[in-house]
Amino acid sequence: MVGGLLAFVLTMLIAEKSGGSSLNYVLGGVVIGLAFSAFQSMILSMAGSQLHNAMFWLFGSFANVTWNNVWFIFIPALAMSLIPLFWAKELNLVLLGEEQARQMGLNVRSFNRWMMVLASVITSVCVAFVGIIGFVGLVVPHLCRMILGGDHRLVLPASIITGGALMMAADLAARMIFVPFELPVGAITTLIGTPLFAYLLIKRGRMYNG
Repeated sequence: MVGGLLAFVLTMLIAEKSGGSSLNYVLGGVVIGLAFSAFQSMILSMAGSQLHNAMFWLFGSFANVTWNNVWFIFIPALAMSLIPLFWAKELNLVLLGEEQARQMGLNVRSFNRWMMVLASVITSVCVAFVGIIGFVGLVVPHLCRMILGGDHRLVLPASIITGGALMMAADLAARMIFVPFELPVGAITTLIGTPLFAYLLIKRGRMYNG
């Protein structure tokens, strides 16, 4: 969890020092991600008998999660996930474009920073115990937005419910496909999410290009 927050802070520092544009945030994240991957490889090379558990964490798994871990994740994650619901109006303004949002009184830069902080904290809390489970945060919100429209008062709660349902289904599949072996949940979500996200990108591109 501390590592995730540290990565976020370093990414923010690099992005802000280099101009603060969206591209700089992406490039800053890439640089920090590569640095942390190097440290990760060093740690794995010294894992020894714990290598199996470490690899499962990297792919994302619920296999080693205890009920104490669940409560540690559930309470802060739920509380912080509800915060954006109170900012749904501001999130809707951002969809109109930064310039129009500013004209309507929103400090877009400050608001975006707070949203990134919130997202980073939630992600760090969850990843600390279950590992990296890919494509859930990419696919689910886009899918909900396609079905419900752009109103965050609907999209946010729908994303929470749909994301939870997807994780339960993926965990069930991970435990049942190759009984008695358990697959990493992250592998299941990636197999589902990759083609689905590609489809969403293609459909979105066609929508904007006519």
